[in-house]
Amino acid sequence: MFTSKLSSEVTFSVTDMMCEGCAEKVQAILSAVEGVQKVKSSVWRKRVRVQFDPDRVESGRLRAELEAGGFAAGEVTK
Repeated sequence: MFTSKLSSEVTFSVTDMMCEGCAEKVQAILSAVEGVQKVKSSVWRKRVRVQFDPDRVESGRLRAELEAGGFAAGEVTK
C-alpha cells in the first residue's frame, strides 16, 4: 500500500483491461484527474490501484472517469 496522511487509496477491477495498451490508457485517464497522486495497473490481475487526495477527488469520480473512457470498473473491497 502506498498511502500517506494526505492521501487515500482505492483499487478498481477493470475486467476489460486486456493488454498493456489498455493499461496505459487507464493510467492516462486516471492520471489526468486533478487530485490523483499515483496510479499502478496490472493487466494480469485486471486491477488498477490509485492513490489520491480525498479533499480534491472522490473514488466515485475516478470510477466515472474510467467508465467514460470505455472501461467498466468496480471498486475492490478488501
